[in-house]
Amino acid sequence: MARLRDAVMAHGIAKASEIRYALAMTKLLEQALAASDKLPAETQDELARMILAIVEREGEVYELSEEELASLETSLAQADRGEFATGEEVAALWTKHGL
Repeated sequence: MARLRDAVMAHGIAKASEIRYALAMTKLLEQALAASDKLPAETQDELARMILAIVEREGEVYELSEEELASLETSLAQADRGEFATGEEVAALWTKHGL
């Protein structure tokens, strides 16, 4: 009940639907959505579409293509042999991609 009371106090909530919304959202998601109101409408819509796409696929199992499966098997075999990128190789890749 304390969590419910805190949500009502923190958000000035009056409706049951608003209480469910406030209780179910993590602090990080709440911060992200609050910050998104500063974005242009087009960007807000893009963000909303991304969130909805994630929600719609929740619980789905992704099946690897034959190409992805082969790549994964190659990577696992390299790891089994201890073949990993050096720190210099990783740094070069990050630099190449501006990271």
